[in-house]
Amino acid sequence: MNKSFLAFVAVVVLTAAAAACTVVQFPASAARSTPPSAKISPACELKTFSSYDQLANYIRQHVTLAGRLGWYYGPQMMLREENPGLEDGMAGDMKMAAPQATQQSAPSEDYSRTNVQVEGVDEADIVKTDGKYLYVLSPSKVSIIKAQPPEDARLVSEIDFPGAPSEAFITADDLVVFGVKASTGEFLAQIYDVRDCSKPALKRSIASPGAYTTSRLIGDYAYAVINVPVYGQGGTIEKPALPQISIDGRKQTVPPTRIHYFDVPDQAYHYTMIMAINIRDSNYKVTEKTLLTGTSQNIFVSEKNIYLTAAKAPDILYHSNKLFDKITPLLPPGPRQEITATRNSQDDLVTKFNKLEDLVDEGLSQLSATEAQELEAKLRNLYQEWQQDLARDTARVRNTTVIHKLGIDGDTVTYRDRGEVPGQVLNQFSIDEYQGFFRIATTSEGFAFTGASLPRNNVYVLDEDLKIAGRLTGLAPGERIYAARFMGKRCYLVTFRRVDPLFTIDLKDPRNPKVLGELKIPGYSDYLHPYDDRYLIGIGKEIDSGPPPVFEETPLGSAVERIAPPRPTRETGIKIALFDVKDPTNPKEVAKYVIEGQGIDSIALREHKAVLFSKAKHLLAIPVTFYPYYRIEIDGKPGVYRDRQEAYVFNISPDGISLKGTITHQADDPGENTGCRPVKRCLYIGNVLYTVSDRLVKLHSLNDIKEIKAIWL
Repeated sequence: MNKSFLAFVAVVVLTAAAAACTVVQFPASAARSTPPSAKISPACELKTFSSYDQLANYIRQHVTLAGRLGWYYGPQMMLREENPGLEDGMAGDMKMAAPQATQQSAPSEDYSRTNVQVEGVDEADIVKTDGKYLYVLSPSKVSIIKAQPPEDARLVSEIDFPGAPSEAFITADDLVVFGVKASTGEFLAQIYDVRDCSKPALKRSIASPGAYTTSRLIGDYAYAVINVPVYGQGGTIEKPALPQISIDGRKQTVPPTRIHYFDVPDQAYHYTMIMAINIRDSNYKVTEKTLLTGTSQNIFVSEKNIYLTAAKAPDILYHSNKLFDKITPLLPPGPRQEITATRNSQDDLVTKFNKLEDLVDEGLSQLSATEAQELEAKLRNLYQEWQQDLARDTARVRNTTVIHKLGIDGDTVTYRDRGEVPGQVLNQFSIDEYQGFFRIATTSEGFAFTGASLPRNNVYVLDEDLKIAGRLTGLAPGERIYAARFMGKRCYLVTFRRVDPLFTIDLKDPRNPKVLGELKIPGYSDYLHPYDDRYLIGIGKEIDSGPPPVFEETPLGSAVERIAPPRPTRETGIKIALFDVKDPTNPKEVAKYVIEGQGIDSIALREHKAVLFSKAKHLLAIPVTFYPYYRIEIDGKPGVYRDRQEAYVFNISPDGISLKGTITHQADDPGENTGCRPVKRCLYIGNVLYTVSDRLVKLHSLNDIKEIKAIWL
């Protein structure tokens, strides 16, 4: 038998076994003979490293294993940054779990807040207001603008952020700015005292060699999620770096004994660090919870918990033990017994590899040439079967979402539990927590007797221990979730293929979710927003779907869509819709407005913070971009393609949706201010609408959308 082949099998088997249970040991108790369960086994609980050497060995061995199995694992994903980097020259919008300030308790001041998902959980954004001032993030600075009274609005001060600011929070006295430090490219958080906005004073500076992902503000604590590289600052796979935090220039290293990990091999390890920062009191220490992760996708934050989701990895230990169970009996008695002893020994992996290779060679040497040839053929067949089984299981389990639950209480972050559900989530609005239950909407790959597998959509309700308590599966076969919104005891789902089914789902009994009604209309919604208890706003695309599909009977007697596909759908514009869901069994579209154009888009379709809504003011505003298919001529000569970017301001109520006006940040000044600036955010204070782009803030009257003032940044 080819010695290198056996050595490779041995390395894969033993390394895989170690990957699923321990770092350098493979206890006999770890062996399984039954299929993997959805429950957490003791071998898969959250662990910490005992030393730096153990951490380094774990990473080295698991990266090697993931590399060998890379064709099964597929592309690796870090903690999702839905809008990483800078957005058209402005600080990027890091999207995470988040609906609208108007859904929170009514403020005493008449001004808009950031559109958030969870009441009491604020989200950082590129623009903040306290009702008196605007705090606007640009590529390298923070501009503080006096906003009221509008006729006196002006730029009062600027903060030269030492890098690129990403997002910010504002409280009564403090401004927290997250971003990237220019000199090192690391995460930077700066806390400023803004009691005197003309002279903001730096209170605290926090840095870490990582990338900012997202954050939440609950009470006095800001929780920031940072992706920290494992191989940063000269670190290698042989000598990985440890995460660090620098507070006002004082550095501290997170020891391996405080780094938690899940036993899953990965090719792209990084540290996910959750910082808890008291922004009011600088005397409080900055605490952190650090996890060694590789495949986290989305985050949801409630007032008491943080949920991380990830695609599940295959159970390599289970499959490796199956292969070992089949190989061992084929060898002569002597090598067979020694292999079993080696497998269960406390030796390090390198020693085990060498012993196993020698024992297999020894077993082959005891056989005749014919017997050795036959054994080699059997071993190759077993290995091929093992590969096929692993590939099938990988396809199955990667269609599963794993959920990690961490409790938050002030400066304390505690790992609580783990659960899993079939399918994958779309975004943060597919995740929710309500009255102790965790709700999640997923799209899973279904099974079809003929043709490709069909996606199906599901809603799962999990209890406090993340065990499935209720489920609703198989919705809209052949379609995928385009938008989801959990609102109290209901869930609203939009799926799409050629028409937009809006499902109303009853979650009053969390153990028995059920569909109450369904509405099919052209187009689809990318984002759903509550208008009130009776109405729901949808923002998405209008679709020309062509003729309806034709169905025909199969020999089995079931109706399937004719193989010849219908004419492809064509997007014809951005659609604003208002749905009446008071009777959930009969949802209705009562109003809609379409901004027509084929080359048209809006960041509001992907970034909920770009949506401004006020029921009291009958106000809805979103940024809109038109992408032309032609060049603009300048002085008779072909110029460049130039987008048209505006803010669209609507009157919206059950009586209908009408356009109040549009606002363009077009500058006719010569020099650097020439051109159209894309509007990123809209907000209001009193009866004044403020639109913000990367270099300009405009004030307009909400009554007639007439311009009041323009302030250059």
